[in-house]
Amino acid sequence: MLILVVVALPYLLLSEAGAGGIAAYYDHGGVGPLVITVLTIVALVAFAAGRQGRSDPVMMAGATLVFGLFILGSALVWALSVPTAFVQQLGTETWLGYHRWALAGVSALVPIAGVWYAAALDVL
Repeated sequence: MLILVVVALPYLLLSEAGAGGIAAYYDHGGVGPLVITVLTIVALVAFAAGRQGRSDPVMMAGATLVFGLFILGSALVWALSVPTAFVQQLGTETWLGYHRWALAGVSALVPIAGVWYAAALDVL
């Protein structure tokens, strides 16, 4: 859920860049935050389905872990593909220079949750 908040922050806090600047920021790289957001929602649904017993918990722990690894990999690829000079053009806010790395860091929580869930089920 925190990933969704971090993805939405530029839209909520930047007024200088406008929607076009933020869209260009998110369009860098092959995989952007839109894919990360969709995978995060799917991982949340899989985690919830396993925890509530609507699906096989072991399978959902594995799915959460795999989705988490894809989310983390996608976030790292995107963060590395955004040029620093482009980010500086979007606005004067200093937090924006760290935003892509914050998204990558927060993305690491999903595979960590998948490992925790699998360990709680005594799968690992």
